Amino acid sequence: MSILLVNAIIISACVHEEDEAGNVLVKPGTSGALKRLTTNSNNETSPNVHPTNNTLIFRSDKSTLASFRIKTIGDEQSTQLTDGMASYYSPQYSNDGKKIVFDTDKAGTRDIWSISSDGTNMQQLTTNVFSERAPDISHDNATIIYESDERGNFDIWALNIASGDATQLTSSTEDQRSPHYNTDSTKIVYWAYTGSNRDIWVMDADGSNQTRLTTHDANEGHPHFANNSNNITFWSERTGNREIWTMNIDGSNKTQITHNGANDGGGVFSPDDSKIIFRSDRADSNDIWEIVL
Repeated sequence: MSILLVNAIIISACVHEEDEAGNVLVKPGTSGALKRLTTNSNNETSPNVHPTNNTLIFRSDKSTLASFRIKTIGDEQSTQLTDGMASYYSPQYSNDGKKIVFDTDKAGTRDIWSISSDGTNMQQLTTNVFSERAPDISHDNATIIYESDERGNFDIWALNIASGDATQLTSSTEDQRSPHYNTDSTKIVYWAYTGSNRDIWVMDADGSNQTRLTTHDANEGHPHFANNSNNITFWSERTGNREIWTMNIDGSNKTQITHNGANDGGGVFSPDDSKIIFRSDRADSNDIWEIVL
């Protein structure tokens, strides 16, 4: 059996996959075309895209501790959004783009915080001793969902921002993590341990109708809805290493998107659903990339 080795080369600011003979497999702008969005030696992960103005936010260890940086996709330079006095994780833009929710150990333990998209008005939203991480915010900016180990293992919770009341949505002896809303906040996709491996699940926003979408023996994680709410992106190890995949909301039509010996993950859809923005270590350090669907 012959093995096709795939390498990355840079042509006209886009990255294309080519075979051993140097034959370009994907043309710029066509399905499968790759572009590297960050190009330095820092580890840069957790991408998210502003819903209207093409601004990319990501986590970077360019400073002493990992902070958030923002840049317009296509620009070379990025700007640090948060201070270097703590580590910051999992940024998510609100649907109107005015707010970012995230978690940080700025106050000691990992808690849920928010900040205006211009870097002002940072607010702590959870204030207990438990680890609370990976938030997402509803379309009306009224509710934040997140993972918390308040009951021992990680479950998914919902926080009413106005009242400060938190409601537990899942309850299991296994971790259930990384929740994300669909566009109208009626559904939540997340990953959960099923025995010894991770699978992708979906449920209604109140925690009901929990449905398993993947049943493969390999680990799968970090699911995220498309803006049309009909599709989901996630990473899967079913081919050996982590690759970006998509599927329909009912779990059908599972499709491998990236094909590389590196580890790809943390994928989110672009605002028009034409691309997936993700992190990859295919250029040694973790950087942010995009691929055309």
